[in-house]
Amino acid sequence: MSKPKVSQISPARQAVIDTLTRQVRHEDEMPVLTLDVKKLTPRDAGLAVAIHRTCLQRWLTLRYLLKQCAHRWPRAMQPALEAAMISGAAQLLFMDKMPAHAVVHDSVEIVKRRVRRQTAAYANAVLRRIADLAAERHEHVGYQPSVTTLPWRDGYLKISRPLLPPLKELDRHRMVATSHPLMLTKRWREQFGTEVSLELLLHSLVNAPTIVRDAPDAPPPPAELAKPHEQAGFYVWQGDHDQLRSYLEASPTRWVQDPASAAPVGSTASLEPGIIVDYCAGMGTKTRQLALEHPKATIYASDPDPHRLAELERSFAGHPQVQVMEHGQLRGRVGEADLLVLDVPCSNTAVLARRLEARYRFNAETLESVTELQREIICESAATLRPGGHLLYSTCSLEPEENQQQAQFAAEHLDATVQHEQQLLPSGTGTAYHDGSYHALLTRRG
Repeated sequence: MSKPKVSQISPARQAVIDTLTRQVRHEDEMPVLTLDVKKLTPRDAGLAVAIHRTCLQRWLTLRYLLKQCAHRWPRAMQPALEAAMISGAAQLLFMDKMPAHAVVHDSVEIVKRRVRRQTAAYANAVLRRIADLAAERHEHVGYQPSVTTLPWRDGYLKISRPLLPPLKELDRHRMVATSHPLMLTKRWREQFGTEVSLELLLHSLVNAPTIVRDAPDAPPPPAELAKPHEQAGFYVWQGDHDQLRSYLEASPTRWVQDPASAAPVGSTASLEPGIIVDYCAGMGTKTRQLALEHPKATIYASDPDPHRLAELERSFAGHPQVQVMEHGQLRGRVGEADLLVLDVPCSNTAVLARRLEARYRFNAETLESVTELQREIICESAATLRPGGHLLYSTCSLEPEENQQQAQFAAEHLDATVQHEQQLLPSGTGTAYHDGSYHALLTRRG
């Protein structure tokens, strides 16, 4: 007797569901998990990344619609079952080139193998109802909020049933339609107004491009690899990952950076610091920009995270300007810094199109925790700044508790004055795309 034929499942979908299963288990924390694509072909890897990104972008929307389409939703659903349904719903609703029958088939087969066969019928019924929701897709038209429309690309997806919360419950409606926590939709509406807050919510659903920069006098990259950005010196990358790595390795003046991320260091162009302390250097992006902006300066770079510190040491080994050192060593350099740079850890609410999980971690507790950390950094680094020196404080946040209020705290703690501050809101697509950021430049009294 011949063996029964084993139904094949897309490797890309399997990889995504493996990662989402772990994500569901730790949903309250929404950890940053790496999608393992090492064993996939380039084509499958690209598909897996696209599916996973869509799931994270639309997490709250997908879970809401799945519950609406299920006759019953278990209080303690098995993670593999929920992961398969979230992945399937993401493809059925928001990825228009995915054949519905293939998506449902793969999702159900994975449930059969990883949960149990009896549960597969439940998954099949719910996903078929999800597939029936996708009534019409409209591109290149303005999104108009309603109980039957979801933002999609630069237009909207019309669903066949009025399932979204009513518009009179505006914050809750936006929570579901744009997949942002209720606290965030309410805060932004109160802070920025109804129209601007909606633009911010929609911008976080954009697929953020990779943007590279080079020295101002450098020739542009080949036209087939990158398009000029609206901001001079920046380019939107069009090539693949290997081509990007080769391009960056060919010159030390090239790196990946969004224009909004470059704005803080750009605000120091008129200064002539001899010694710069980059106290929270991270992976060294702003450190490289500081070296290019201030070629005569000596830069002391550090980071409290041992892994990032090791990466800094590797990246700047032998660099003529940059010395990497631990925080303990930095704190011993009292009153030496002409420019103290604090690019502090933050909530990332200005870069949600890139940090997809960050929106789900945003709550009152995490905001309080991160603002306390920011103040600790301001206090512990203050001794390195000389009288008359400058402090550059920056975040990739939109929250006043992390931005304007911290700049005022730093001014009081350091006996300094705020010379300049700027809040950039994330905006645009394609060659007009940029993240959001905040920075303030302060001068300590002499």
